[in-house]
Amino acid sequence: MQARLQVSSGAARSRGSSAPWMNWLVAVFIIGALVGAILILPGSYSADLSRIGNGTRAVVLVHDTGLAPSIDLMHAVDQLRDEFEGRVQFLVADVRTESGKRFAHDHGVGAVTLVFFDASGKTLSMLHGVQAPPKLRQAFDTALGSTQ
Repeated sequence: MQARLQVSSGAARSRGSSAPWMNWLVAVFIIGALVGAILILPGSYSADLSRIGNGTRAVVLVHDTGLAPSIDLMHAVDQLRDEFEGRVQFLVADVRTESGKRFAHDHGVGAVTLVFFDASGKTLSMLHGVQAPPKLRQAFDTALGSTQ
């Protein structure tokens, strides 16, 4: 009976000594996965709303991180970003910030809205709510002018 206790005790010690190594391996894997996920995400949206009217067309996503439809709209826009990058600057007005609240109030919109501006800062159009990709692409083409 004592021999069994010693074996069990030895097995517990060997498992305990490899646990820190496994913890480090798991931590490195998780950090690597997070870095990889960040690298494949579209570029972030600038919250610098003073860029509206700076000579480049702009689309402002009026966004609330607490609303699922707002997050869905951001993901839908992200799917089109590569196609329209260089033709428009992508900005965000986060309604949980003072500048975002002010932008939404000044333009009479709420979260889950896209506001399109020409290069001089004139409002071209607005699109409210989550849209299917074809309708969203059409809204971008109409507001920004299709290149096709």
